[in-house]
Amino acid sequence: MLCSLLPVFALLIPPGTAGLGSPTHPFGPPAPEPIASPWMGPVPGLIGPAMLPAAPRVAAGAAVQVATYGSTGADGALVVPAGTIRVINLANEGTYDPTNWVVRFDYTSIDIQAGAEVRFLNHPSRAPVAWIVQGDVDIGAGAIVNLNGANGTTASQPGYAEPGPGGFRGGRNSATGIADEGSGGFGFGGAMGEVTDPIYQGTGGSYRTSGSTGSGASGGQIGPTYGGPAIFQLIGGSGGGAGREAWNSNPNTGGGAGGGALLIATDGALLIQGTLTAGGGFLVAAPGGQSGLGGSGGALRIASLVGVTLSTSSQLQANGLTGGGAGRVRIEAPGGLPDISGSVPALTSFGEPQPAFRSQPPRVWISSIGGIATPPDGVLKAGLGFAGEEADMLLIDPGAVDIVVETANLPEGSQVYLRIGRAKVHANILGPLTLGFGSSVTFTSVNLSSGFAALQVRAVLPQN
Repeated sequence: MLCSLLPVFALLIPPGTAGLGSPTHPFGPPAPEPIASPWMGPVPGLIGPAMLPAAPRVAAGAAVQVATYGSTGADGALVVPAGTIRVINLANEGTYDPTNWVVRFDYTSIDIQAGAEVRFLNHPSRAPVAWIVQGDVDIGAGAIVNLNGANGTTASQPGYAEPGPGGFRGGRNSATGIADEGSGGFGFGGAMGEVTDPIYQGTGGSYRTSGSTGSGASGGQIGPTYGGPAIFQLIGGSGGGAGREAWNSNPNTGGGAGGGALLIATDGALLIQGTLTAGGGFLVAAPGGQSGLGGSGGALRIASLVGVTLSTSSQLQANGLTGGGAGRVRIEAPGGLPDISGSVPALTSFGEPQPAFRSQPPRVWISSIGGIATPPDGVLKAGLGFAGEEADMLLIDPGAVDIVVETANLPEGSQVYLRIGRAKVHANILGPLTLGFGSSVTFTSVNLSSGFAALQVRAVLPQN
């Protein structure tokens, strides 16, 4: 099975209607390789479409002949001198590919020298990163490539914890328990949030494994797992949920963000002596209040047509700590056997080199809400209607609206789910709707209550 996610976008609905249309539907067992849209997610009273590529139906480890990953070398050599920090702004560097939902770099070679660090500023779509390389890749001893999600937010720095590129944001904090404006996490594995319990610690985000519940939180707050071991769809971790203690004047902290996602695919040799990290953001304590929990770890896929060597000092990390679920790590090398002396996470996936991208990637996105076309994913703001936030779409007295989901390169029988998130309310998952002969499905008569809502769509391919 494959699963794809759609990017998050927000919808603003003026007062007038009440209640969400359908009951929540559990996802059941995770798909081996789902297709998920980056997230039509949380945005103040708006729903906006974002497209995330779906995973193709190719068995993990299947032998696929790869002669070259096809780097043009247009971005030259990436050289980061020893002991320095290089910040890559994905809004201005690299090439954004909306079909594969990725910011792509075509390098001739990569040399991140000892003790250096590479950090990222997200693209507006929060797309993951792909380094496609002609020659050798060397990540030196003590060097760090950092795609970690940010820690949970606080009253002094309110808002949503920002993910690593390709991940999803943590739930919003609440300045005071009386204000009670916290939320669940973003992403399909994001903590679901709760409205009935007045006091609980947050819940961690899910990815390869489920997040954990904090003190007082119920199991119903745990988001579903997603993705598959081959990481056909490059996608990061999901956000943890905020803590809640209503009626208390003390602040409650937000959830940690999900770790990002990185693909390194080189025609040359790949040597890692340092650290690649795509960890979920940590919880932050809330003295006198309730803390959120951590985001889930992200995804690392490294591939070489010559060979992958991990030295004794190397580390590959896609951890979800302080309640967040674990992410995914994939290593591809000739024979499926890299030379490993360093540390790799449990359940790391190994295989022969696979194409960096699919020629016809499965995709899924929300095309219209109540007959109004949604904006492109590159301009989505995705918030939940707090101070200074703007909606991606505005629906005037929508009542029961139809939400149309379009797909590309998905087989008949694929199942489509829609997640609707709000502040102070348990997220609602509608579906599945089964894709028939056409390329679209419609969630009919969805009653969107007034205020901000965040939408995300997910497709799961049928089992063989």
